[in-house]
Amino acid sequence: MIRIVIVDDHAIVREGLKRIISSADDMEVAGEAANGAEAMQRVRELAFDVLVLDLSMPGRSGMELIKLVRAEKPKLRILVLSMHQELQYAVRAIKSGASGYLTKESAPRATGAGHPQDRRWWGLCQRRGGRTAGIGRDAGQRGRRARNPVGP
Repeated sequence: MIRIVIVDDHAIVREGLKRIISSADDMEVAGEAANGAEAMQRVRELAFDVLVLDLSMPGRSGMELIKLVRAEKPKLRILVLSMHQELQYAVRAIKSGASGYLTKESAPRATGAGHPQDRRWWGLCQRRGGRTAGIGRDAGQRGRRARNPVGP
């Protein structure tokens, strides 16, 4: 079972992700958080495989949170799910220690919403070695650089 913690300051986003995840047979939501302090509490108290993290939240920035999580649990997979489509955000997240980066615009395709068994985003988190950024139309393509991160 793949256990996931969702960190996003918007309750509707957390609820949507929980519905997608709960429809899969081998995934479950282990917890959720609305801000950085709650996220660190979940990291410390729960056992889980993937942290799905929004970059833009009130209080502690997502980039700072990635570094804090890495310091506490270096092997934990961190998948950034962000509204920012600019390549610079993905690069900064990956350099900070994220395992993968998806935009909220591309996430429905990459998560297989509507096809719960199509979990390309989990493949992003499972990769060993290099890190992957999925931005815009190229989201969810493991091991490839985003060629056209903001274009149609």
